[in-house]
Formats: sequence, structure tokens, C-alpha cells
Amino acid sequence: MSKKKIARLDPVFKEIFQKSIPEIIKLVSNQKPQKISLLPEELRFVKQLRADLLLSIKTKNRSHILHFEIQNQSDKLLPEKMLLYKIAIKAKYKKEPEQFVLWFGKGNPPKPQFKDKSTLHRFKVIDMRKLGLRRFLESHNPYFVILGIVSAREKRDLELIKERIKVLSRDEEERKEVMKNLILLSDMLKIKLSREMIPKVEIPVEKTTLYKIGFEEGEKSGRLKGKVEGLKEAILLDFELKFGNGQFRKSKLNELKKLLSKIDDIRKLRKIKKAIFSAENPDEFLKKIKSFKAK
Repeated sequence: MSKKKIARLDPVFKEIFQKSIPEIIKLVSNQKPQKISLLPEELRFVKQLRADLLLSIKTKNRSHILHFEIQNQSDKLLPEKMLLYKIAIKAKYKKEPEQFVLWFGKGNPPKPQFKDKSTLHRFKVIDMRKLGLRRFLESHNPYFVILGIVSAREKRDLELIKERIKVLSRDEEERKEVMKNLILLSDMLKIKLSREMIPKVEIPVEKTTLYKIGFEEGEKSGRLKGKVEGLKEAILLDFELKFGNGQFRKSKLNELKKLLSKIDDIRKLRKIKKAIFSAENPDEFLKKIKSFKAK
């Protein structure tokens, strides 16, 4: 998986995780939080660190800080990073965190410790793929049900996930939002999901994590630029979701990138974003972009 693909995957996971927090806490510990608060992810300790998910939870007897890192790719430096995170979190909040690595990758998960000549630091590693689909399907949180896709083994499993989401989602808009995340996650994990769903579930650009990232980054260098880059990222992702990323599609994706690099008009980019759902094939979509560009 390319670095760009990993960069796209991480925020999708984080968005789904943030909407599954109570279930995640129940999954990794026996604690029953009475109150949960999101803490700022940025930590300054020699250099700035950014945790995937940092929580403050209050239980009947005391308060805790939980630190989560979400991993689907091997990282030899991860154990040492977990030690640095622990030191930085403790320095900032005056409390030692409970640390968890949630593993979604194939193969062996990372070792649950960092060890050198003078230091031994342990944390918990949970292999999400070995939890079994049933644990996810029993949840009443549709976003936690989505996470069951990592343990799906056959087409029937995917159908069970979709059917469970339909029952849990209270209305059509919520169902679309949840299905959007299911499509994003399945495509990025290269898990086959019925492509006929995609034209029916348009992903509103303003709600995508990629758009939000582009917008937030843009605030640092100009609000307009952030929106433009966020739209372009969302269009590229939609292209991959609908048409796949085989060798032929990759050449078309490169052509799309070149076309988008010359367009900075937000109204045109919005039209392009909507056009992908009515296009039958990559060539038809690229032809539409050229017509927008000419106007």
C-alpha cells in the first residue's frame, strides 16, 4: 500500500473510531466510563507528537487517560513511539496513560513492548482481525459494526454487515453516512464490496474526512486553497472508489490529476464531484471534466 493510500486510510479509521468510542473502551478494558472527553491529540515533547486517539474517561472510582494508535502497516519504530507518547502524555496531564495499539493489518501484529538495555515499556496490542464478526454485529452502534469488515471472510459476512447497518440506522441520511464510511473502508482495505452500492450512495464532499483535512490545512495558508485541495482529494478518492485502481485505471487517474491541477474554481470542482456518479466509465468522466474546463 502506497504512503498516499495509508495517509488517506488513517483519517477514515479515526473518524469511525471516534464514533465508536464507548464500544472501543468496552472492547479493550473492563472499565465502565461515566464520562468521556476527547483530549487534544497534539503533544509537545522535544518534538511535536500527534496521537491517533487520546481520551479522558471518568469511572466510579477514578479518572483514566486512554491512548490509542491505529495500525494497519508494520512500523518497526512503533514500540519506541509508544514509549515517547507515554512520557509526553504523562508530562502534559500528570497521569500515566493506558495504551493500546489496534491492529488491522495482515500478518503478525507489532510486539506489545519496547525494550533496550535500560528500558522496558509495555502496552496492549489487540488484533482486530481475530475478534470475529459476531462481536461487531452484536453492537448497537452502526460505526462499530462497520469495523467488523476487518474480520469479514466471505461475501456473506459483508451482506450481514450491510443488513445490520440498515436495521440500526434511524433514517435514510444516517444510513447514507454510515454506508459511505463502509465503502471507504472496504475499498482502502481492498475488501470486495458490491460496487452497485456506490452510485446509490453519493459521498457529500463537505462531509468527507479528506475535505475536512484540506479545509483545516487551508486555514493555515488561506481558506480558499484548503477548500480547493480538499475537493480535489475527494474527487480522486471517488474516482478510485467507483472505477477501481487497476493498471488501466491508474493511467486514467494520472490524467485526472493533471486535469485537476489546472482547475481552481470551486464551482467547477463541485460539478466535477457530482459528475462522477453519473459517468459510466473513466473516459466518459474525463470527457465531462474537459467540457467543464472549457466553459
